[in-house]
Amino acid sequence: MSDLNIIVYENGCKTSDHEVLACIRKAFKLGFNILALNVIVGESELSTKQPLPKPIKFDIPEFCLKEARSQGRTLKLLTRLSGKVATNQQAHKLQNNPISHEYDLIAAWPCTEGLLNSIINQGGVDILFYPLTETCALPKYSSIAHAIKKGIFHELPYSALLGPKRAFALKGMRRLIYRERSGFIFSSGTASPEFIRGPLDVSFLGHLLDFTADYSRCLVWDGPASVLVHAETRRRTDRGAVMAQLLEKVPPGERWLIEATQVKPKKKKQRKLKLPRKSNEAEDDDDEDAVETPVVKRQRTE
Repeated sequence: MSDLNIIVYENGCKTSDHEVLACIRKAFKLGFNILALNVIVGESELSTKQPLPKPIKFDIPEFCLKEARSQGRTLKLLTRLSGKVATNQQAHKLQNNPISHEYDLIAAWPCTEGLLNSIINQGGVDILFYPLTETCALPKYSSIAHAIKKGIFHELPYSALLGPKRAFALKGMRRLIYRERSGFIFSSGTASPEFIRGPLDVSFLGHLLDFTADYSRCLVWDGPASVLVHAETRRRTDRGAVMAQLLEKVPPGERWLIEATQVKPKKKKQRKLKLPRKSNEAEDDDDEDAVETPVVKRQRTE
């Protein structure tokens, strides 16, 4: 179980260490095993030549480690870089900057549909997010489906459903999931421990979006795990991911690739069966092949 959005830095303002440690303690105590400390940068930081902020790292509190060992759990803290991109230069800096490679996860908020499709095709991010408590242009359904095919997930921060703008945020979430029900994850998206909830409580929030209980659990358990697999694959070029899909569900425009890469079985050569010769023919052949020796010739003349 993972919470991939604990905010530690946002637009030049760093969250106090006390608040961050309180979030870490509470999240681990509620049952999460993996947390991502999120550094959010704005357009100004991506536009200027100043370097991006370094990953902010914390040590896991000792009492959390002791409790995890007694329960047989493994705790892990990851780093995440998120940014709002409005131009191709900003998107390039977010994905390809040397400091970006020091982060475990990369998330982007594309301001235009063209930037969104470009980022999806490049595959340099793991998560797409939108400020659901603000008025912004949400992606088209075709772009959401395209991101799902590429293994990139959209984020639904549940802390927005606990704040004063919950109705506005709920409307935005329903707009995102109107057609596609896969390719989404739940995360806290907060810098305050009072908005962090346990995995089971977060899955119950799925009822507000008309999710089934099983699918709500997938947004908390399976979805973040898939994001981590995508991030590991993106950062290491010597690895790859394989997706299995039924042939009937492959889009018509991609079936040519399957036919082109399909290995055709080799035709086996049919062996001709040699029929056994008849006994008379065998005797005749033996007589023809026999060589007359001098002893046989003398006996024949006598």
